[in-house]
Amino acid sequence: MDEQYNLKGLLLLCKRRIMTILLSFTLIIVLTSIMTIYVLEPKYEYSKQVIVGQLAFKNENDSYTLSTANIQLIRSYMDVIISSIVLDAIIQELELNRPYMISS
Repeated sequence: MDEQYNLKGLLLLCKRRIMTILLSFTLIIVLTSIMTIYVLEPKYEYSKQVIVGQLAFKNENDSYTLSTANIQLIRSYMDVIISSIVLDAIIQELELNRPYMISS
């Protein structure tokens, strides 16, 4: 019988304090929304790397194809070198304090 009485008391307490409960719930939702929209910065990150290797050519005398493949290979290596993974490791190893900016 005590359990039933306590449950009735709890429901009666909730009924008396419904405005406080709703106001607290609304305040928490509003504060969380403001913090999410104005304070926190979204971080969307995606990266991919395609490394072009040395290709096998049928005609080794074709200088245009060979030079184009070499240019792609150089660009692939440059992308790897200036990637944030490599740069962050270098900054930590050399104990640099300044942020890096690479323009391509």
